[in-house]
Amino acid sequence: MSLERVVFALEVGGKRVVEGTVPREVEVPPGGAVAISFPQRIRYADLPALALKTAIRGRVPLRLVATAVVRTSLAVLELPVAWDGELSIPKTPGVGLAGFRVISMNPLDAAVEVKVALENENAFPLPPGTLRYRVTVAGGDLSASEAVLPPIAPGGKATVAIPLKVSLRRAGTAVAKALQGDAAVVGLHALASVGPLEWPVDLEARLPTRP
Repeated sequence: MSLERVVFALEVGGKRVVEGTVPREVEVPPGGAVAISFPQRIRYADLPALALKTAIRGRVPLRLVATAVVRTSLAVLELPVAWDGELSIPKTPGVGLAGFRVISMNPLDAAVEVKVALENENAFPLPPGTLRYRVTVAGGDLSASEAVLPPIAPGGKATVAIPLKVSLRRAGTAVAKALQGDAAVVGLHALASVGPLEWPVDLEARLPTRP
């Protein structure tokens, strides 16, 4: 018999993200089998919101629905096909606190630097992203702003240095005392994003304040 074409659609979270037709005529021998491939490009931005949230875990359920049009010596048949599987999603970069340093300090303000470590566990590069952050020391807020996350090579690592200017009067006595010591409890509370994916970051560690 002859496989004349396959009309297909891929559904993620009940939404069709890809559809099309493979207009390829293939002869299928008696008792035999033929594999038909149809590579497609899926934009992660087109995935439903629920799927994007699930994507942080690494995989998203998908469903393939198709109709194979087959010609035999007796008739033309339309055969329905359905298959459930998983769509692999890029892993979000690992984010960690890599260091904290008091650069200078006087009775009014302090200049500090927070280092954020990033790691790409994927086999492909990740594009640049953003980190909308709030930094705390000893429970007091130092600064809230946004930093650019650099592109990361496959299996690669990167470090982002965030310089901060701190008003000690606004930050309070507990923050000033912590910055004067040899170590401080530093917190990073942020929303990180790469492409359409966003995920929360909440880190806290006791870090040396001096190199």
